[in-house]
Amino acid sequence: MLKSSSLAKLAHPVLSRVFLRKRTFGLLDRLRQQPVIWISGPAGCGKTTLASSYIETRRLPFLWYRLDQGDGDPSTFFYYLGIAAKKASPKTRTPLPLFTPEYRRGMSTFAMRYFENLYRRLRIPSVLVFDNYHEVSTESSFHEIIYHGLSNIPEGINILLISRHDPPSALVGLEANQLMGILSWDEIRLTLEESSGIASARFKGKLPKKTLQELHRLTDGWAVGLILLLERFKRGKTAPPRIEKSMQEEIFHYFSSEILNPMDPETRDFLLKTAFLPQMTESMVERLTENPQAGRILNRLNRGNYFTEKRVLDEPIYGYHPLFREFLLSRAEESSSKQGLSLLRRRAAEILEEHGQVGSAARLLKEISNWDALTRLILKHAPVLHAQGRDSVLEKWLRSLPREYFETEPLLSFWMGSCRLFANPAESRPCFEQAYREMRMKKDDTGIFLSWSGMVDSVNLGYGFESFSVLDQYLKDLEEIRQDYPVFPSPEIEVRVASSVIAALVLRQPNHPEIESWVERVIRLAKDPSLFNAKVQALFFLAYYHNYRGNREQACLAIDQMKQMSRSPHASPFVKVMTLHIEAMHDCIFGLNRECLEAVRKGLELSRKTGVSFLYHGWFAFGGFAAFQMNDLNAGREFIKQMASCQPNLRPLDTVYYYLLQVNEALISGKLQQASLHADLALKSAMDIESPVLTIRCLIVRARTLQEVGRGTEA
Repeated sequence: MLKSSSLAKLAHPVLSRVFLRKRTFGLLDRLRQQPVIWISGPAGCGKTTLASSYIETRRLPFLWYRLDQGDGDPSTFFYYLGIAAKKASPKTRTPLPLFTPEYRRGMSTFAMRYFENLYRRLRIPSVLVFDNYHEVSTESSFHEIIYHGLSNIPEGINILLISRHDPPSALVGLEANQLMGILSWDEIRLTLEESSGIASARFKGKLPKKTLQELHRLTDGWAVGLILLLERFKRGKTAPPRIEKSMQEEIFHYFSSEILNPMDPETRDFLLKTAFLPQMTESMVERLTENPQAGRILNRLNRGNYFTEKRVLDEPIYGYHPLFREFLLSRAEESSSKQGLSLLRRRAAEILEEHGQVGSAARLLKEISNWDALTRLILKHAPVLHAQGRDSVLEKWLRSLPREYFETEPLLSFWMGSCRLFANPAESRPCFEQAYREMRMKKDDTGIFLSWSGMVDSVNLGYGFESFSVLDQYLKDLEEIRQDYPVFPSPEIEVRVASSVIAALVLRQPNHPEIESWVERVIRLAKDPSLFNAKVQALFFLAYYHNYRGNREQACLAIDQMKQMSRSPHASPFVKVMTLHIEAMHDCIFGLNRECLEAVRKGLELSRKTGVSFLYHGWFAFGGFAAFQMNDLNAGREFIKQMASCQPNLRPLDTVYYYLLQVNEALISGKLQQASLHADLALKSAMDIESPVLTIRCLIVRARTLQEVGRGTEA
């Protein structure tokens, strides 16, 4: 269960004594004729307050999402947006999908489908707010996600994007297509009437008109500047000769002279310590400050409008205004010793981690180079992050560690390999190999089996980027492991290893004497309903094995089980795509050409709809083979054309299929010499990656082409 403080980004600020800005409300009313509204202005100009008060005043259902640096990682963004969607639509049982590795190549499609699904869960009318848009790096793919997600918004739903900056280049198309309106700083800037209204809401006594005019002149419609000057008046001081909003030093000077310095030492110490907590509850600040009155101080600061924001989920959650927090952190750096700051950050990191703010905890530990604590945090949270598809976050933490930590803790290498497995299988293999060697030395049976499976999967998923012959040594290693550890640590590990073994044997040793025993093992394990994802993977490789052995009945049994599981509410789009993929392979191998083309059509449609494009090249290969077997030259050529368009991304195994398709096309077209050339290229590619099954198939095809060109003796 996630702690409330970790979900504060999904709660809108609780407002008190807010002046309702009818003028800007009217501007927002008109801008809502366009689905997207970009609200921009400098820090402290009242953007968030404006949006929140507008939504409350208009009584609009809303979903609030406060962006931070972590949302630059797509998997993190989709994870928390999914939680927000669940809060907005608690009766919808099926959660929004996680952005797991299989979606990475189809990110734009995934984003479009994700937002379409999200919009269906919102009431009409509704507002979806993305606050602090400027926090996300301009280099992040997040902006592309937002562009695709906001390109098809249903009528009645508005998106508010709140930022200190103008829209990024990725979103310019929304404005050009009249899908996005802009509420700029010139329009947000306070008028004299609005400055007077805010002063009345915050200042108990009525200020003279001349004083209000002077305050407005000094602040030039800048909300935070006005509030700073009002604080001076509360203390009986007069207005200064000027206030320059463009200079951070000037702002910090006012925070120091008008807020921090006049405070009692206890409150001042409280502020400087708690600034290290981005989001905090009363219990968190009491622990950090070791002050039993901390909760009372926090409440007093919020009631006194000391740049403290309050949000409510299961309990009140507080956070300082970004400008004020930045000031407090800079003052803490100036006024504390290096050792004292390190201890404070370490204690804050512990509290943040316990309350689910793991990313913030990791950042603090990196700042103080506490690698031991960061290693412990990584190892504790890696399984959950990996399951959520947040491998980019995990990998970033891992890469921050000094190299020597990987030499003493093999799990770090294992998780680095897991992060890279889908993105770059070739890069992941050395990580798994290092983990495997160190696990063997430590006699860690769980780690040994998992890292061994990772090594095999890195070769299998590489589709021949490296020769499959390396699998021979891995299979030999497994025999030694099984002598030392005849019993698997758990059913989950057993089914994972069994799946990897079958895949390796099919690709490299299809006549291995123990392959049937591994098949029987998978069949037995597949009966356990608790092993859903592992069971799907095992059945996939089981059907894969029977397909290439020509065991149609057994292949159908495995595929039927996969079909049944793909209809389960627990089945992800990836499971459904895998099922169609193995079905298309089966139909292609056994000459069920029309059925194969139908499976290919459904598979491509589902891949394009969901963004699961990991198996894309296979669809074109199976479709092309089926089309040529039906003598449909035009359809077959179209599949070749589609496969050729993927040429830069074709893996060596895909290249074999590509040449084989070219052979089919050339034979049907009567281009015999061209068929012979492509048959030679296919055979060479299959021999280069050292796959016996493909090599045998290519030899058969080459023999056929030799016979066609009159070289029967060579055939």
